[in-house]
Amino acid sequence: MESMIALCNDGSLWQRNIGITERKSNGGEWFRLNDIPQD
Repeated sequence: MESMIALCNDGSLWQRNIGITERKSNGGEWFRLNDIPQD
């Protein structure tokens, strides 16, 4: 299982889990991570 993390323009982080098999890749739902303080 791998994770993909995306940073959006508004500074929010989103993550989805990806299960990769030999025949296909299954992408899960995106869910928002907690806001990370930025300096």
